[in-house]
Amino acid sequence: MVAVIITRFTTNVIAVIIARLAAGMITMIIPGLTANMVAMIVTGLTVNVIAVIVTGLTTHVIAMIVTRFSMVAAAPSV
Repeated sequence: MVAVIITRFTTNVIAVIIARLAAGMITMIIPGLTANMVAMIVTGLTVNVIAVIVTGLTTHVIAMIVTRFSMVAAAPSV
């Protein structure tokens, strides 16, 4: 009887401790993770978007300049 009570008590205590720890960990981890994820995603997105815009603009501008020059060079001088 005593052994049963002790085992039940210990299992209950262990379960409560685990549940509390898990809940605390989850509540701590999730906001930290989401904040980090959001920060990483935002910075990654902005960096990627800026990089894409810059590279796209530069390539576009270069292509436009090259085509203009080539058209001017190819055009017969009047």
